[in-house]
Amino acid sequence: MISRKNIVVAKLPNAGLGNKLFVWARAMSFAYINHLPLYVIGLNRVHIGPFLRKERVKRFYFGQFKRNSFSSYINYQKHILFKSNSIVEPEIKYHPTNKPTLFLFDKIPSWKDYFKSIHEHRELIKMEFKNILSEKVKKNLSSQQDLEIGVHIRMGDFKPLPAGENFKNFGATRTPLKYFIDCIMAIRRKCEKELDVRIFSDGFKSELKEILILNNVSLQEPDLDVVDLIKLSKSKLIITSAHSSFSEWAGFLSDAPIIRHPDHIHGKIRNENELFEGTIEQYLA
Repeated sequence: MISRKNIVVAKLPNAGLGNKLFVWARAMSFAYINHLPLYVIGLNRVHIGPFLRKERVKRFYFGQFKRNSFSSYINYQKHILFKSNSIVEPEIKYHPTNKPTLFLFDKIPSWKDYFKSIHEHRELIKMEFKNILSEKVKKNLSSQQDLEIGVHIRMGDFKPLPAGENFKNFGATRTPLKYFIDCIMAIRRKCEKELDVRIFSDGFKSELKEILILNNVSLQEPDLDVVDLIKLSKSKLIITSAHSSFSEWAGFLSDAPIIRHPDHIHGKIRNENELFEGTIEQYLA
C-alpha cells in the first residue's frame, strides 16, 4: 500500500475554467485510484488579461468551489522543502512507491485529444465535480430548470475569422455566428417547432445581435462561470464553439447530444451521442 506521506498536487494553470479542470480531473482520478490526498493550487488566481482586454467575463473563480488552497500550498511547499521524490504527470493508474513522493499534475493536455486520459473516469469525475462545488453554487443551482437548446458562443480573446478565409485553417478563432444560426434553424425545421434557445457567451450583446434577433433566442444573464457551465451542460441539446474547453467540458459533464463544428472535431469528448458531421438534418433523421 502507498505511504500516506505521498500526496497528489494539482497545480492549475493560469488559464480559464475548462483548462483548469483538465489538470484537476487527471490529478483527482490519480489520487482516487491510489487512495492519496489531493491538494489543489491556483484555483482562485486572478487573471489580468480579461481586465486589460475589457472582456465581459473576468475568469475569477473565488467562492465557486470548496476552499483548500492555503492548506494545499503549505503541503506542496513541505514536500518541496524536504526534497520529496517528485513525479510529474504520471499515468492515471495504481502507482506504488517506497519513498515519500509528490505526484504533480500541471499540464494542459493537447488540443488534439483533450479527454484522452480521462474518458474511462468520466462518471467519477462527474461525481467529484459536484462534490467540490461551494454551497453558494449548489444553492444557485437548486431551482435550475433544464433548457431545450444551450448554445455556447466563445468570444473573449478569440479572434474573428479573417474575411474570405476558411474556418478549418484557423485555431483560437471565433466560430462564425452563421454556423450557430444554421444549426438552430436546421433543428427547428426538423422538429417543426421554434424550440427555445439560450445563448451562453462571454461576448457582449452588440457582438451577438445577429443571432439574438431570432425568435425564442435569448442571452443567458451572466452568473458564476461554473454555474453557467453546469446550466449549459443540463441543456437537452448542446451546440459548442470550436476550440473552446468550456464548451467541451459542458459536453463531457452532460448526457445530451452535442453538436460540434465538423471542421474542428479532434478527439472525442465522450464515447456516445456526439461528433455531428455533415448536415444537422442527417443526424436528426
